[in-house]
Amino acid sequence: MGILRREGDVLSSQRGTVSTAGGWKTNEDKRVFAANFRKQVEPILGIPETRSFDFYGMVEINGASTSCPEGHYLHLPYTRLKPLVLDKKLTPADYDERVA
Repeated sequence: MGILRREGDVLSSQRGTVSTAGGWKTNEDKRVFAANFRKQVEPILGIPETRSFDFYGMVEINGASTSCPEGHYLHLPYTRLKPLVLDKKLTPADYDERVA
């Protein structure tokens, strides 16, 4: 996208999709947060924010989570993983229970 931005070129792809994955481990000083990246995609590539998805891979469980178009939250696959929050007694907290 950097070359397109420098050259002033703009694409128009209302049907396109942007998928990102990976981390910033070696380029932490150049990090672009996902929300800012999505805002840069539409004016340059013509792809709306709702068609920009991020994937987070978890090699420890051989699974991946995908962001949703509504809030761009990462969703865990319930068929593979059941997330839970433990309270101070190390027992599963109830749904909507806040644990400090």
